[in-house]
Amino acid sequence: MWTEWCRRWAAGLAAASVILVGGCGDAPESAKKKEKVVVADVNGESITADDVFVALLVQGKPTLTKQEGEGVLRAVVEQLVDQRIVLQRFRESSQPVDEQEVETHMVVIAQQFRPGELDAMLKEEGIEKKKWIQAVREALEFEHLLSREVYSKLTVSDAEVQADYEKNRKNFERGRRWRVRQIVVDAEEKALRLRKLVQGGASFAQLAEEHSAGPERNRGGDIGVFSLGQLPESIEKVIGALQGNEVSRPVQTSAGYHIFQVTERRMAGVLPLSTVQEQIRTEILTAKGRLRLKDWISRLKSKSHIKYHWSNLRHVLPD
Repeated sequence: MWTEWCRRWAAGLAAASVILVGGCGDAPESAKKKEKVVVADVNGESITADDVFVALLVQGKPTLTKQEGEGVLRAVVEQLVDQRIVLQRFRESSQPVDEQEVETHMVVIAQQFRPGELDAMLKEEGIEKKKWIQAVREALEFEHLLSREVYSKLTVSDAEVQADYEKNRKNFERGRRWRVRQIVVDAEEKALRLRKLVQGGASFAQLAEEHSAGPERNRGGDIGVFSLGQLPESIEKVIGALQGNEVSRPVQTSAGYHIFQVTERRMAGVLPLSTVQEQIRTEILTAKGRLRLKDWISRLKSKSHIKYHWSNLRHVLPD
């Protein structure tokens, strides 16, 4: 669980990781100038205005107004400072990431795009392929270091889970619920005929597959589990009044004429701990992880020499 959370954090922080390897292909003159404008120094390594600009592109924020600009830019710079410190720490204390792992991760990422789409996107943004590969490598470095230094040291005891459950019992309360099937047709006469067939012993599910116009027809008309307030009041009243395997009279909506059958009834109550304990454990672990991560990066920062040049952000803001 902690590994997955670590990956999400590393992926978010690495969204702009191309900035750490710098340099675009045929960058315009204005972009080349940004490469030389330093906005922060981290233990002797520079973060430039160009780094920030590329980070904004990767994060989908290529344009900023002057009103919103400085606050956003400062947040990006802080993110990049955190990123640089973590990578420096990795290179001081860890073995390089195995290249086979890098290649495997690249394949996984590429599979999320149509053939040729990733290369086209990198070209459009002016990012060399080798720079992107380095960004993938650095994302893995984040994951390895955070796993070792932060998340591998976290535990959640059964007692903590139990205490959280007792403290937040209201979060696990559930009202009365029904599992419902439906058949939807375009005429009331059809609905009445199908209802009569079910009352005579025919399978509601089979009739739904054969006759219903609803998208759930392939599931035998099963539309899932509902609690009070989740369905239109007119339908909720009909479903709530059904007994046993009784089939409702036709109910007209904009989609047509519906007949309903309740296949399962669940009484109101509190979900048992056994049902929600893994959910609780994950939530506690995530909260602990955030706190430990924040503290860990703060300690790394306290041992680092960081100098900001906030006035140079004007080179990223619009004229």
